[in-house]
Amino acid sequence: MSIQFPSADEITHQLVEAVAGPEKTIQDLPNQALTKTLLLAIRDVTHNTVLAAEAVYDARSIFSAVGADLDTLCRERSATVRRRVATRARLLVRLQKSMALPFETPVPVGSLLSIAAVGTPPVEYRTLADVSVPISERAVECVVECIEAGSIGNLPPAVRLLPGMAGIDTAEVIELHAEGADEEFDDSLRARLLDEVRNMEKGGTIYDYEMWAKRINGVVSAMVLPLARGPGSLDVIIMGSNGIPSDELIAEVQAYLISKSHAAFDNVLVRPPTPKMINVRVVVQLERGYSADDVFPRIRVAIREAIQSENEVGVVRLTKIANAVNDTPGVFNFSLTAPTQDITLTTGDLAVPGEIEVAES
Repeated sequence: MSIQFPSADEITHQLVEAVAGPEKTIQDLPNQALTKTLLLAIRDVTHNTVLAAEAVYDARSIFSAVGADLDTLCRERSATVRRRVATRARLLVRLQKSMALPFETPVPVGSLLSIAAVGTPPVEYRTLADVSVPISERAVECVVECIEAGSIGNLPPAVRLLPGMAGIDTAEVIELHAEGADEEFDDSLRARLLDEVRNMEKGGTIYDYEMWAKRINGVVSAMVLPLARGPGSLDVIIMGSNGIPSDELIAEVQAYLISKSHAAFDNVLVRPPTPKMINVRVVVQLERGYSADDVFPRIRVAIREAIQSENEVGVVRLTKIANAVNDTPGVFNFSLTAPTQDITLTTGDLAVPGEIEVAES
């Protein structure tokens, strides 16, 4: 529900009708400067009062409050809904030397690694503990944390990082150890607060489980499947900020839901969506003055983003992928040879970018 506050013109119209009668305009008033001056002065004072009231209303209404005002309403209206804070991503990486040596190669805590994202400044990571490549070995595994909080630090396996420490030649991501999450936007926080205000906990309904799952920081969405594994069972499929949630996030949601479990559902299972790999092959003709080394990485990034965005509509459309390629600077023409048709996602599926092959014609 919202209130419609009158504009300055609407106030003027009401004042003129009160003085001169219905269907009159300010031009219909007697040609007296004093009358019109007083009317416009009253209009201005009234409108300033309306603007002040509107500002107060916006700050106190869930539908319009933003920023700190919305945070205040969360504290006042709910015991649990709070803005999700940004968290840093952690990666398990393999540090490797080009050859084994007869002595240890130390990697001190805080050592720097980075990846140059296309069109953006490098994303940097630091090691969280002292590690060493053992004698006569070539590699060691360690956990690194992104310096910048947010989903920008989430990287898939096999991505190469640039090591900034002496003695290490290459670094490769093994897995996402802990997801990084962006600070929650106002629209998302408002939606969760409205959900909770409109649908207060009822002791363990299906909707309660969805609401409880989305309380955990890092959960972007949740889908509840009652009786998925028989009587008394309930599956909750969650998505993280990077799509497939980490094992740590799944365990955190599982523990929270078990603490809330209702007798009707004594077998609750939190699980990730089923990844549906989307492989893409595109042959590109470049514009003059552009090189494959510059354009191809941008095409791959655009295709990945297009595929991930299609999870919102439940189908990976060829037109979406084609538009992503076509809109990449440097592309003159192209031929999309895979996939050959739209790919429909079923319940619990998550479209995940697979092998993206870009070739030059």
